[in-house]
Amino acid sequence: MKALPQTYRRPGYIFRLVERICNVVIYAQHDIDTCDIHCYEVFVVLQHNGYVKGKNYIEPGEYKPSTTMWGKLAFSPSTLEKAKERASQLAKKLEMQSQVPSRRQISKIIQGTYKGDGVKKKAKIPRT
Repeated sequence: MKALPQTYRRPGYIFRLVERICNVVIYAQHDIDTCDIHCYEVFVVLQHNGYVKGKNYIEPGEYKPSTTMWGKLAFSPSTLEKAKERASQLAKKLEMQSQVPSRRQISKIIQGTYKGDGVKKKAKIPRT
């Protein structure tokens, strides 16, 4: 399985891995020009089993949550202390699970609404 990189770039920034706790990582966001740390990124590492994209096979690997999952599975604390605190909170929530949860289950675990493997159905409202 292809792991997350130690460093990666985005326009104007370099991200360096600071710490990994189980399936939770902390990256430091460095400004390219000044090398100062702008903030930190803490997120749950997601995994896929590989897939075909066009004519190419993408091998199984890890990836970070999309921007729509920020605030649920990913956060941007301003200090390393806050980042480590958030990472340990996320890791503790994920440790309670006996198997590797899916992306949807991870989101529910973090939010505290995960009820196991049961499917939550919408209540039907009777028409009057």
